[in-house]
Amino acid sequence: MKRRHSIVFMILTAGVLSLWGCDVDLSVPPAFQAPRLEVQVELIDYHEGVQGTWAGTLEHPNTADVPSGVEGAHEAQVQLGYHSRVLQGETLNFPVSAPLYPGEWSIHFTVADEAGTIMDFTCDFNLPALFGGAVIGLKIIEGSEGCTSQTGGVSAPSVPAESHDVEAVTLSAPAAADVGVPVQVTTSVKNNGNVPESFVLVRLAAQPPTGGPLALGTQVTSLDINETKDVGFDWDTACVEAGDYTLTATASASNDGDASNDEATASLALALDRELSIAFVNPPATVPPGQSVSLIARLANNNSIQEQSVDVTFTDTPASGPEGTRVADPRLPIDVGCGETVELIFTWVSPSIGAADHDLTLSIGNSIPGDDPADNSDTITISVQ
Repeated sequence: MKRRHSIVFMILTAGVLSLWGCDVDLSVPPAFQAPRLEVQVELIDYHEGVQGTWAGTLEHPNTADVPSGVEGAHEAQVQLGYHSRVLQGETLNFPVSAPLYPGEWSIHFTVADEAGTIMDFTCDFNLPALFGGAVIGLKIIEGSEGCTSQTGGVSAPSVPAESHDVEAVTLSAPAAADVGVPVQVTTSVKNNGNVPESFVLVRLAAQPPTGGPLALGTQVTSLDINETKDVGFDWDTACVEAGDYTLTATASASNDGDASNDEATASLALALDRELSIAFVNPPATVPPGQSVSLIARLANNNSIQEQSVDVTFTDTPASGPEGTRVADPRLPIDVGCGETVELIFTWVSPSIGAADHDLTLSIGNSIPGDDPADNSDTITISVQ
């Protein structure tokens, strides 16, 4: 990741200290002796030390413009030394072994680690011919951009402290649903802090009409700076209480500095949809006369509440001749829990005389408000022959 920095050049000569930004131009009469330079790099108020390889280059754009009578390096580039680590407030010295002739120069620094380039910056300056030596100093100021001209001293802008703040922005849910139907809920979370968050905990809870809150789920996500992300939940409402619910999504991160925006809420009304059903399971198509048959039926409660004292009636309607005989019935009436299915076994004996078709019917005897009567009974035909 490249960082932005402010680069300031400092030229020291003959006991006079002057500060310039890029494009430094000293009105000093030329001399026959080019100055020897020492490049200084200083980290000012850097948040942490920079671990990496520092490499610097002094470069002249046009070696053909060497003034006559000036001694010094005529190379297009002069490589500076290397350092492996710079700490906050530390100054690195990069001596230049040969004198440099006056003119337009640029200085370029890169800092790299195993992952790639950390910093990369360039600044141009005009090197005059001076009597004696001169020192060029670079100062790197975190959080600024480009080359900045400063006078009266070099000051770095303050580095903002880390700020952690994740927000639960919105919570979306249907206004109403039936008990037993899955409900999709989505919350939008945002990182308002100035650092990325790799572990954002998002929780969903519901406050029912009575009793304490229900924990509906937890998810973990990550957020870049200023990133907003949707996090979804599926709530299985089977066997929950009907009524008005308040849903609450909570987003949290380590060292979150603002708890006032961690929650978002939505309202949901759950309606009770009562539903009982009964059906035979794999009955035989034919039986001989006088045959005992075990008939299995399944009684299902698809409601969100327990149905108490459910009664089931059994009837035999022959096409002709006598009815069969029921010799054993299940224990009725029966309580059926929320979402429960129970098996009922009826033992029926076919008539010993008279071949005929028999319509056998099971019917739920209870009258339940809101129940669909279409599946409250089941009829099968067994041929006695």
